[in-house]
Amino acid sequence: MNIYGFNILSSYLVVEEMMRGLRVPPFDEEVDPIIKKLWQEYYLVISSIAIILLLIISIGAFKIYAGRVINEKNRELEKVVEKLKDAYQEIEKLSMKDSLSNIYNRRYFDKVFPEKFNLAKRSKTIISLLVIDIDRFKEINDLYGHLVGDEIIKVVGQTIDMSLYRAIDFVVRYGGDEFVVFLHDTTEEGALLASNRILSAIRAIKLNSNNEKDDIKITLSIGGVVAIPSKETSVSELFKLADDAMYEAKKQGKNRVKLVKI
Repeated sequence: MNIYGFNILSSYLVVEEMMRGLRVPPFDEEVDPIIKKLWQEYYLVISSIAIILLLIISIGAFKIYAGRVINEKNRELEKVVEKLKDAYQEIEKLSMKDSLSNIYNRRYFDKVFPEKFNLAKRSKTIISLLVIDIDRFKEINDLYGHLVGDEIIKVVGQTIDMSLYRAIDFVVRYGGDEFVVFLHDTTEEGALLASNRILSAIRAIKLNSNNEKDDIKITLSIGGVVAIPSKETSVSELFKLADDAMYEAKKQGKNRVKLVKI
């Protein structure tokens, strides 16, 4: 017996199974025409509802699956982003290190010192800035060669770094044979103490040249400024005062420290 739409519905195996027990029973067409008609309509409604339910369940299952996939991809993306952040931070860190001396470079100084300077200005904290230059470096470089000159820069930079006992203080290779030291919350007495400690450590260095029997003697000229930055004081002004003091130390005979206080 064919019922309208039954051929289509029966093509769905799930619906076929669900409706297996709902087959239209045999009716006496003369005795039960009304019952038979009602049963046919009821059978069609139930079949339609079954298909709708099947679609709803399928859509729900798909949404759950899609949600899980999206969550998994989001977690993977978060891991990738975290790795990229770590890589960027590592690159940023490496970009602020001097490849020769393995201490901070001028880029680090230009970024960090203004922050330290402004903090000292707001909190009215005394700071010290030292500009350090290797004495007779050009002569040494010309006499013993660039390899020896590079080794001197490396040793001097690392020695200065080891002479700074506080993590808040730092040294940078500013350029060539010039170094800069920042000392936080440091008075003139503290700056003089740190400078003399650096000078003593450098004097103790002994480097041998392949061409000479004598040790290469290394000395430094240090100029420094001690100040509580005011509203009128600028970063460039403070640096110039320290730089001028360093050249004054050279004029006075090198291998010494010259401090100014403002």
